[in-house]
Amino acid sequence: MEELISLIESGKFVKGSFKDKEDFFKIVSDKLFREDYVSEKFLEKILDREIVYPTGLKINNIGISIPHCDSEYIYKNGILIAIFDNPIQFNRMDAPEELIDVNISFVLLIKDKETHLLALQQLIIFIQSQQFDNLIKAESQEDVLKLIRG
Repeated sequence: MEELISLIESGKFVKGSFKDKEDFFKIVSDKLFREDYVSEKFLEKILDREIVYPTGLKINNIGISIPHCDSEYIYKNGILIAIFDNPIQFNRMDAPEELIDVNISFVLLIKDKETHLLALQQLIIFIQSQQFDNLIKAESQEDVLKLIRG
């Protein structure tokens, strides 16, 4: 879990309400751009990718999304974790024509493919763990890290 922990430590945490996924992506992209994590084109590219490859999943009755875009639009590695006060609808990864309510989003900001795959593997292990169900209650990046570390 070391790669996942490192990416979360170098990433961001957001908790709040958003009108929809476009509003969420715009607000998060602006924040990430201002903090030199991503390029100006990040918003456009993550929205485009979400249309072609939806990222919504249902795990243990919790809706999650794992959006990302091509590495050329990423300047710093990290994972932005967002916990929504009110669920946001995303198209399902496994049934793109269906919408699901998402409570938690893991925005992957990863520059190289090897790190990307390792982070995804570790994220899936965490999502399948008992600690994951408590993530919805997290109020900070530190809370998330405590849960992952067990």
